[in-house]
Amino acid sequence: MEILGGIIFLAIIIGIAWLWNTAENAFNRHVLSRGEYRAEQELTNRKFRYPCHAGGSIIRPLLGNSPLGSSLEISTDTPDGVIFLYRPLLTPEFYACLEYPTSGNGTATFEFLKWTESNGVATHTSEMKTLKAWVEDVLLQADRAATRQ
Repeated sequence: MEILGGIIFLAIIIGIAWLWNTAENAFNRHVLSRGEYRAEQELTNRKFRYPCHAGGSIIRPLLGNSPLGSSLEISTDTPDGVIFLYRPLLTPEFYACLEYPTSGNGTATFEFLKWTESNGVATHTSEMKTLKAWVEDVLLQADRAATRQ
């Protein structure tokens, strides 16, 4: 009987801890870090599409000069896209994927694949915005170069 009482007590404690954590994350997202959470929602869980007239041979060389310095690296490089890894210290903070047409005249897509959170809100949203703006700029430069050829 004492064992059953201990198990029930432990289950109640775990349930309360889970509820507390869920409530704390919700409060943080909607009250304390509302701006960061909105920025996260604008960047994550969606795929950005851009008309693209340039091929990988034009786009790929433009990706060499990152606005985030050595913290941003290309972890995977294929003929039709790259996966960026943002690692300011030892652990990765987010991954993002840019896919582009290999021969031009198609659609380029960009999305954040994975990111770290603190209290239910994504960290490094300003760096995510910077990366997205830079990718858009690279695609614009590539389109201009492709139309000049």
